[in-house]
Amino acid sequence: MTAAMADGDALSRLLETLYGGLVQSPPWEPFLRALAAATDAAFATMIIAHGHSGIDAHVTPDADPDRAEEYREISSADPFVGLPEGQVVAFRDFVRHIPPRFRAWLNRARSGNVLGVDLHREPDTSVRLRLTRDQHGADFGEVEHELLARLIPHLRIALDLHARMTTTQAESQLFSSAMAGLAVATLILDRTGRIMRRNAVAARMLAQ
Repeated sequence: MTAAMADGDALSRLLETLYGGLVQSPPWEPFLRALAAATDAAFATMIIAHGHSGIDAHVTPDADPDRAEEYREISSADPFVGLPEGQVVAFRDFVRHIPPRFRAWLNRARSGNVLGVDLHREPDTSVRLRLTRDQHGADFGEVEHELLARLIPHLRIALDLHARMTTTQAESQLFSSAMAGLAVATLILDRTGRIMRRNAVAARMLAQ
């Protein structure tokens, strides 16, 4: 990655992918692919966990699914966790001891060269973003550190937006299910009187 990749245009392209990807399914993969390409990383990974219940989501576009499943099984041995919140940190600068079974996984995955940042979202959500290069490749430099640091405030916003969108969709589905089960005709209108939603009973009455 050259210094040009940290300029405004490169950041703008990543932000377009970040925010635009929120309405796609799955939501984070286009951004992670773009981030990996921008930083010359083999993979970009997002790991989301709630409380101490383990990993809820582990997204690594184009990675070997067997490696991803292996990581889930040994994630409790990962020493590259609990980073200072909102700070970009390199694996080699942070980790002092690697458990043997996690070292074996790193050797199989050839992924000992990692750059990461941890973000904490209320009430108890932990988000870990990781960039991975081949363990024999060049270390991540200042340009990659700077680009990731500049993304952090936008990642916070995107995570909050995604959480709100997910909640709104769940509430909407629940409301629609309840409305569909009513035995009476039910209509929801906007301020101008235009029909926004109707259940099956109302649809039959309007058809008549």
